[in-house]
Amino acid sequence: MQDAIGDRLDHPERVPAEYQHLIADDVQRVRRIVDLGYAGRVLDVGCSDGAILARIGDRYPVNAYGVEPNGPARFRAEQRGLTVYAELPMLSAVCPPFDHILLCEVLEHQTDEGAAQLLADVLPLLAPDGCLTVTVPNRDCDERYTAGCRDRWRWPDHRSVWTAGKLWHVLARSFQDIQWVAHWSEDVPYYLGIFLIARAKGTR
Repeated sequence: MQDAIGDRLDHPERVPAEYQHLIADDVQRVRRIVDLGYAGRVLDVGCSDGAILARIGDRYPVNAYGVEPNGPARFRAEQRGLTVYAELPMLSAVCPPFDHILLCEVLEHQTDEGAAQLLADVLPLLAPDGCLTVTVPNRDCDERYTAGCRDRWRWPDHRSVWTAGKLWHVLARSFQDIQWVAHWSEDVPYYLGIFLIARAKGTR
């Protein structure tokens, strides 16, 4: 899927017809992310066109920054008035740490080894009492989503597969407290959602 998250949120008419049925799931994922609450300094790693970061900035009193290696997506984020860097090492210009760091639909684009390295690179940027918010497509989503062709984990550009157990294991190495958020409703447990949404805090 080549459209940016901002297209799905703000310009659904730009989304290819074969993906139109997925828009509501993305809108709900972003709603859950934004509703978690933010304050202070926020960093969105892999922020795409900045649609999520802009919504956080519109709703909360934060200083927002992004990292996005894709040039066209970064340009669109900058057009929103966001400060976005091409790579993590460039963040020295804004002097970490950050109170909140987001990794939303990022880890699945890495191998397991690459995801572990990315987390290792990000964690030193997080304040001791900060929060890390992570979302990934769920390999173990409820069968009704698979039947409706709404599951996301199997897309060809994904390089790793995630379940609630695997994500918990990875986050628990570095965090004492992991909060799970159901994607759609409590009627479908968080571990069966289309997306896994976790907020981790209390660094070890």
